[in-house]
Parts: sequence; C-alpha cells; structure tokens
Amino acid sequence: MKTRQNKLTAILTALLFSVGLIWFAPVNAEAQAIILKPGEIIYGRFVTNPNSGQNCSTASVWSVGQDGSNDRLLFSNAVHPRISPDGRFIMFKRFSPSALCIPFSAGAEIWIRELATARETRIAEFTQPFGTFFTMETNRADNQIMFDTQGVVCRVNLDGTNRFCSTLGLTQANYTHPSVRGGDFLSVIASEQLTAELGGLYTFNYNLTNPQKIPNTSRHDESPSWSNDGQTLAYGFVPPPNNNPQFYADLYKINSDGSNKTRLTFLNGQPNGSPNGFRHSLVWTTNSVGDEFIFNAVNVNNVARIYKISADGSGNMSRVQITAGNAPDWVGGIVPVIGEQQVVGFGGGLTSGGSYSLVDTIGQAFAGQTSTGGSFNLQSGFWTTPVQNKKALFDFDGDGKTDISIFRPSVGEWYFQRSSNSVVNGAQFGNSTDKPIPADYTGDGKTDIAFFRPSSGQWFILRSEDSSFFAFPFGISTDIPSPGDFDGDGKTDAAVFRPSNGVWYIQKSTGGVIIQPFGVNGDRTVVADYDGDGKSDIAIYRPSVGEWYYLRSTDSQVRGAQFGSSTDKTVQGDYTGDGKADFAFFRPSTGSWFVLRSEDSSFFASPFGVSTDIPTIGDYDGDGKFDTAVFRPSNGVWYINKSNGSGVTIQQFGVGTDLPVPSYYLP
Repeated sequence: MKTRQNKLTAILTALLFSVGLIWFAPVNAEAQAIILKPGEIIYGRFVTNPNSGQNCSTASVWSVGQDGSNDRLLFSNAVHPRISPDGRFIMFKRFSPSALCIPFSAGAEIWIRELATARETRIAEFTQPFGTFFTMETNRADNQIMFDTQGVVCRVNLDGTNRFCSTLGLTQANYTHPSVRGGDFLSVIASEQLTAELGGLYTFNYNLTNPQKIPNTSRHDESPSWSNDGQTLAYGFVPPPNNNPQFYADLYKINSDGSNKTRLTFLNGQPNGSPNGFRHSLVWTTNSVGDEFIFNAVNVNNVARIYKISADGSGNMSRVQITAGNAPDWVGGIVPVIGEQQVVGFGGGLTSGGSYSLVDTIGQAFAGQTSTGGSFNLQSGFWTTPVQNKKALFDFDGDGKTDISIFRPSVGEWYFQRSSNSVVNGAQFGNSTDKPIPADYTGDGKTDIAFFRPSSGQWFILRSEDSSFFAFPFGISTDIPSPGDFDGDGKTDAAVFRPSNGVWYIQKSTGGVIIQPFGVNGDRTVVADYDGDGKSDIAIYRPSVGEWYYLRSTDSQVRGAQFGSSTDKTVQGDYTGDGKADFAFFRPSTGSWFVLRSEDSSFFASPFGVSTDIPTIGDYDGDGKFDTAVFRPSNGVWYINKSNGSGVTIQQFGVGTDLPVPSYYLP
C-alpha cells in the first residue's frame, strides 16, 4: 500500500471543496505484520552454545499457544522478549555484533518492536539490564517501560526520551527484574549482593521512591512477578552461597506483606541448570484467582522446555509442547485480552460553605465517610464499564447483542435466533429481488425486518412492535440503500447513494431531506459513526486504491486513510469499544481481519475464517465491541470469535443459499 496524500487531497479538494480535510497517516497492513492470538505465550530461544563467543543473531522470539499449538518464529536477533500489556509491542535485548552473546553481560541494548509495522526503536544503549518490564501504563498513559541496569532502576519513554534512574536510596544494591502491578503501579524488584539483612525483594512507588523490603525475603530471592490480582509474588530461589546464577533451584510465592510464603516446586535445581533449573523470567497465567499457574523456561534432566507450573504449592508441572530447535530460555508474557473499566457516578452534588457531598447516586455504595482534613462525602456509587449510547446491529430481541439471522431469497423468508433465549423466530417479507436493509426504524431498541425494492424505489418496514408494516418511496432502481441514524434520534433514517452523480439522499426521521455530494461511481458505502457523536457519518470506501473517506457529522470535516485493497471486504465497526467505528476489512485470500484503531491510527490483525466465508459483523456478546464472525455457506455454520474472551461460538444456522443478515451492509 502506498501513500497517496497529494492525490487524495487533490481529489477531495475538487469534489468536496466546501469541507476541510484532515489526513490520517496511512498504515501498511501487508508488510511484516505479526498477528498474535490472545492467550499465546511469548518466549525466547537462545543461541546453541551460549558464552562461546558467537554473536546473538540466531537468538529469536517465538509465540506458542498454551496447548502447544501454532508454535512459530516471530523475529530473530533478539533475546529476553517482553510483550506490552496491550499486545502491540515487544521489548527485547539485542547485542552488538562484536559483543559476546552472554545473556546478562554488558553490551546489551534495549529495543522496542511495534508488531503491526515491524518498526524497531532502540531506547537504551550498552547497558546491563538483568530484567526488563513494561509498566502497566505502556502505550496508554505515560508510554514508559521500567528496567534495571548497573545498580539502578530506570524508567524511560518508548522512544528513548525522558530516561530517569534511581538507586532507590540503597547503597551496594544490585537490582534485578522489576515488575509493576496494575491499579496503583506499585513496583517490586530483587536486590542482590547486599548484606544478609538488607538483601531481598523490595516494593517501591512508581516514581522510584519509598523502597520497602518485603518481610521473609532474602538476597537469594530473585525475579519477582506479580500475580494477576496484584496480591501475590512468585519468585526464584537461589540456595546460599550462590548469587546471581543462570538458573534458580525452585520457585516460591509470597504475599506482598511477607505472609503466606509457599514453595511451589521441588526440583532442587543447580545454578548451572544441570540437570535441573528454572530460568529467570516468571509469567502468571490469565486464569482466574484460585486457578493460577506460572509459565517458565525450565531445565528438567538437561532438557529445556516451557512448563506450566501450578501456583497452589502442589508442585505440579506440565510441559508445553514446542517444535525442535534452540532451547527456550525466557518466557516474556502472554498475549492479552484487554478490558477496561471506569467510574461512573449518577446523582446530585450539594455545596455549602466549601463542603461538597455527592448524594443519591445510583449503585452499590463503596464510600461514605468524610475525608480526612476535608469535607468531601461520597455516599454512593459503582464501578461499571463505559456507558454505551449505541445499539447493537441486527439485534432483533433488543437485548444489546447481535442475533444470528438469515434471509432466504428463494421464498422471501427471514429467520433469527434470539440471543436472549435461543428461540428461533421467522417471517415472510419480501422476494428474491429485494435488498434487505434491517435496522431499528421505529426507535424501540429492536431491529426491524426491512427491504428496499429497486423496481419501485420503495422501502418496506416490518415493525418489531406488532408485526404491522409501512412503506414509502425513496430512491430509484440504481441507488445503493445505505441507512443509518444520521440525525441521532435513535431511529434509522432511509438513505441512498446514487453512483451516477455521487450524491447522497437522506430522509431524516426528524423531518427534512439531506442532499450531499460525497464520492464517485465505483465507491462502496460504509456508513457508521466514526466520530463517536451518536450520529451515522456519510462514508465511502474506494476499492480501486484502498482508500476510506467519511464526512464527520460533528464538524463537516472530511477524514480519510489508505487501508486495504480492491479485493478486501469492508467490515467497519467499533472493535475497540471506544464508541467510534474503526476502519476494518476482511481479506479472503488469507482469512484475516485488519482493524485500524480510531484511537491512534495503529492497526491490528487476526486470522479468522477462510476464503469462501462471508464476514458477519456485529456485537454478539454485548460487550460494546465488534466481534470477528463469519458464515460458512459450504456447511451453513456460523463461527463467532467473541471479544469478551469467552471463546468461539460455532452454530449451525441456515443453508448454503441463505444470506446472513449481518452481512447486508457490507459490499
């Protein structure tokens, strides 16, 4: 894909001179994109003969499913990888060609690789980082990582700027392996080579202040790693008198207050890993609390493999199968499924004489005392996911979830399976030459069965409320029906794009008709709410050059991006849950989905489907994010990959000649 900014600007200036253009930087979705699946393990394989003088060009970063599936090379010339919390970056160490390939020796550089673009950035040169860890806010708020080097702990931006280091106020410390927990970003690190009294695991604030030793830990405890709930730390143990070995003897866990210290393994490994030993990086699984495991690269009888280790103290270990090759020496994280929460308050505030009180808030109370030294009183509130003011597409039962549904053209019959109770409903409405346009035209929160009849230019709507119908003329036979809620009143408006003159005609449910030139013959309509104002935006995709344009309903500006090719199928929708539609396409040749994030114009991709599948967009799990989903005509089966992490739904519904309803607005 090539940048065509000058060409695009000229075209838009000529066709749409009355509006301004803001250009999105184009993204190359074809070259070197690394596609990862949630739950996969990121790990490193080291050189065949470490410490022998060879360089590290054959060291490599890999990913594998937790069940041993899809083990594959991601990129080479990299050691000790660590994936970011949002799954978009991998941090790693790289050695200069002249340096010995010794994992923890001086000469290592810290690099960041963006998986979507393969762009690499060197952020620290020739340090001695024993551990590297993305802070939990990486790529969201402060864009920083944390690492240790030569007796100090450092934070630095992803682009290498604003590096700040501290000794944490301790002398003669040799810090290794920082770990940062979510929420308050409390950090932990191991301090070696101090006196027996001072050595151990230390917590400290994210701003590198206030180090506090965790009771019941010693200088022989290393590589701490926070559990998913942020209450427990796993770490490696080195029997005295050894310090800073290549391998740990066994793994332990301990609460952050020093209580409940528990031995997790019983291998009694040796510092050189022969015959047994645990490597330096520990990664907790994403399993629920109470059913937790830790992944680690382990030598067992002189054979290095990745193991899944129970965190309940039973000593149970199971091997993750990987392909033959260089030995794994580092586990660098699990590809995440990201979900976010925010506080929402509903209620009234009263102020009097400098006092403030929040009262009558809906929800479960979680506070109610006046704050110390002040007069703020929060009486009630609750945590919730972001409030969604939009409806799920193709939601026939009004439960906020897209329903599996088909139209059978041969007999003009509709069938949908209610996601609320799995009951199948149907209706006969239309014929084989009609164009289905289901949407909520009456504003009751349920999708209405509807079609556009080209022969007469009429729209027919079957009301979900009472199964009565109404009809009206709007358009001509060659128009492309492109309905949407363009006035933001909660009701879908009839709209058509006329290719012969590149003009949109929109009949607003609030009254009046919009006539707007936007596009040329050959463009595909891709109506959606791209600016997040609750109104549908006029939008087109130009397949000849893979370009998207939309007219913002908020300020009438035109925005665009180059993303896709002529053979791709557009699947626009809100895949990230920010309330704004993302440019997206399904590539039949590879069965992959590509999504351009509305937040920052980065993109991600995931394989789901085969070349003959029909993409069926929608929010099937009701979490406010679009799911990747396909209908397979060869067997009449739906495959839905839910974004909430609950897995893949496989549902037989329809036959090969049926048309899946959630594909109707897709060219």
